[in-house]
Amino acid sequence: MKLDELLASVPVNHWRVAQIYSLDWHDGPRGGVCALSVPSCEFYFQMVDEGYNPDGLDDRLFLLSELPPGSVAEVLSLVSDFRSRNDTVRRKAELRLKKIVDRRVASSIIILSQDMEHFDGCWKVDPGRTGVKDWFAALGIPRRESA
Repeated sequence: MKLDELLASVPVNHWRVAQIYSLDWHDGPRGGVCALSVPSCEFYFQMVDEGYNPDGLDDRLFLLSELPPGSVAEVLSLVSDFRSRNDTVRRKAELRLKKIVDRRVASSIIILSQDMEHFDGCWKVDPGRTGVKDWFAALGIPRRESA
């Protein structure tokens, strides 16, 4: 089953994270890899838009790409090498990470989450849609206003 079918088979509030590794972090995850146990799937995620939340973590929209099973475990096995003081070890780990991420298959799925552990929405978008400046408006998601 494809990623969009798997994600649609389970309500968003029932999704369960098994493993996650953030490759880009600023006040929360902005990109990385994630394996869900429910539904069972793996994906690469990349933030495409962010909405300010005056009451806590910002709302973030992520575009997903499907990863083959075992990809997240492979990335996690490289974590100690990413932190190695040995340049050769670190470069090999970075090349291996690039190969893992390059196996991703583009999807047209965008999800809403503040922390990539709790999910608030999932949309299938037109894959040809480019140049969107405000994904919140495009998806009809109201932005939070400060109190």
